[in-house]
Amino acid sequence: MPEPSWRTERLGIIAAEQSIIKAGCMWRETLMHDVGIDGQIEHCTPEGLPTGRVVAVQAKSGSSYFKQSDERGVIFHPKERHRKYWESFPLPVILFLYDPGEDRGIWTDARQQLRSNPGSPIIVPFSSSFDPAAVLRALESEGPLPIGEFNPDQIVGQLIGFSTKSKLFDITYFDLLVHGLTDIGRSIHFSADLAYAIAAHNDLIRDEPIGTITYTPHEREFIDGYATFLIANDIARLDYDAWRRLKSDGIFGTFISPLTSRGCKVIERIHFLDKQLAAGPPSGYHQVAMDRTRLFDYRGALERAERVTMFKDEYSHLQHK
Repeated sequence: MPEPSWRTERLGIIAAEQSIIKAGCMWRETLMHDVGIDGQIEHCTPEGLPTGRVVAVQAKSGSSYFKQSDERGVIFHPKERHRKYWESFPLPVILFLYDPGEDRGIWTDARQQLRSNPGSPIIVPFSSSFDPAAVLRALESEGPLPIGEFNPDQIVGQLIGFSTKSKLFDITYFDLLVHGLTDIGRSIHFSADLAYAIAAHNDLIRDEPIGTITYTPHEREFIDGYATFLIANDIARLDYDAWRRLKSDGIFGTFISPLTSRGCKVIERIHFLDKQLAAGPPSGYHQVAMDRTRLFDYRGALERAERVTMFKDEYSHLQHK
């Protein structure tokens, strides 16, 4: 007599939950209106405190899911509605496959695969067992896991200490943070243009003209380290997957990410230190950490506007034929 489907499904959820609990993490199951997400995993500190790092999970239980495979692993064909839902989901979506007969569970980051290979099936490697260590690796889909201890003064010191140490591109993590504040100081902005502007301003302040400012592999590694620092210290919430995919193409992404409660405390500490260290109370533009207006390049805007107008006119013409 075949196993009832509900029982098979529960065995998969239970197997996933056991590994999650053993990893010291929280499991929040979706109890109603499941449209492709069975629950969420939240990372916790060794003391059991939630850190806010969350990934979504879709569990599929049954030996039938393991029948189509090759040397890479199980070949999983998601339904079209699930494919679109997972690809656009705001969190990484961990696909967990469980074979009750073999008591074997394997996993992969489904969102990352769908974004990297649109239209292709999802490959779930046989080697990727969903054990407690794998739970932590799955949570790292959004970048390095948050560091448990938090000291705003220590963070400020580290931000200032991380420098390119290069006259050709003289910036620090601190520069990028305070100059990147936007949305009334509630978010952090980064772009290649911002880094260029900071380096150019630092050049003028030193009164040591160095000529053309260019990115080298050293500066690229430095910028990537800045994004990693923000994530690891839980200062801002970046779309790490988008950043990583653009990086693999040799491009620096642009992000506007909300500051976390930790990030806000770092900015508050900088404001406090600014009053203590600066000559006189900060005011107007004479503040270390303040909102910065984002400048956009409007070169070619007229030509593009003409093109857009032409498109709208042609589209309207076609609709009325």
